[in-house]
Amino acid sequence: MGLSSKRVKGYVIGPGADLSGADLSGADLTEADLARANLRGADLTRADLWGAKLFGADLTRADLLGAKMSSADLSDAKLVSVFLTNANLTRADLTNANLTRADLTNANLMGADLTGANLADTVFNNTRMPDGSIKNPTT
Repeated sequence: MGLSSKRVKGYVIGPGADLSGADLSGADLTEADLARANLRGADLTRADLWGAKLFGADLTRADLLGAKMSSADLSDAKLVSVFLTNANLTRADLTNANLTRADLTNANLMGADLTGANLADTVFNNTRMPDGSIKNPTT
């Protein structure tokens, strides 16, 4: 393990780690460095990712139900078809992130930076947006 790596639930956590399909539910990943990590299909339900470095990470189809991601760096991250229901993304950096088909039902994005983010087919239902407004599906 490198200097910036650590073990959590038996997995080596660090930049570029292959954690595809990993069960990290409820894990304390506060300020973890997971830059460019492969987290495809990982279970991160209720994980604490406050301040985590996830820039360029692939979280395609990951389950982040109720995850705490305040101040996380998700810039350039791939969040395609990710489940972010009830997730806390306050002040998260989502610049240029790909959130295509992501489910943001009841998510909190207060103060988050979505500059350049791809929001095609993203589900917004009772979602608190960066400006504090609530976004619901258009009828």
